Amino acid sequence: MTLGGLLLTLSVSHHVREIAVLSTQLGPMIALFLDGSLSLGLIYAGYWLRQRNLTATTEWSVGIWTIFGGLVGATIAGITLTVEVIEGRPLVEPQFRLLVSAGGGALVLFT
Repeated sequence: MTLGGLLLTLSVSHHVREIAVLSTQLGPMIALFLDGSLSLGLIYAGYWLRQRNLTATTEWSVGIWTIFGGLVGATIAGITLTVEVIEGRPLVEPQFRLLVSAGGGALVLFT
């Protein structure tokens, strides 16, 4: 739940700033729906996990794999961003890519 809450906080703050700066709200709202949904999925997964009668060791194992998945997703996104910098391409909203990759990776390894 903590990782999901952190990612949701980062997503909301990033996209609220985006809405304030951009002339359109549609893009940031769609982006917030995407990465916010992944974050809410993680929050629900944590809640679901707490409702199960699992041992503390099993809960920790699931938590560690979830965090590991988030880190792997963010690392892969970071590597692609690094390649774009090396190629001289402009970075377009790297925060969004990192948030989606971290949330998606965490959800994949939660299961």
